[in-house]
Amino acid sequence: MALLVAVLTWVGAIIASLAAELGADAEEAGGGEHLAEHRSVADESILTVTVLGISVPVFVTGLLLIYTFAFKLGWFPTSGAGTWRHLVLPACTLASFLTAYNVRMT
Repeated sequence: MALLVAVLTWVGAIIASLAAELGADAEEAGGGEHLAEHRSVADESILTVTVLGISVPVFVTGLLLIYTFAFKLGWFPTSGAGTWRHLVLPACTLASFLTAYNVRMT
């Protein structure tokens, strides 16, 4: 039991650090584009995506990512923990809100 808790703690820490890194990288790209030209098509698109990213609950985002990338496209597994592919969808799900919030605030 202690081994399971230790493994899950490390997996959670890895997912959280990946989400933070994805959020920071995407925020730099989106925030920079958002500031580039006011009221342009790119600016309005980023604004719309960030408002949706803040408004949609994280569990809905996760389900949409699973449905799209695991079921329809078959790129990632739906569950488990063994390879880097198992970490992508949870990290992207957690990073979605962080990215949307940070881009909206910059």
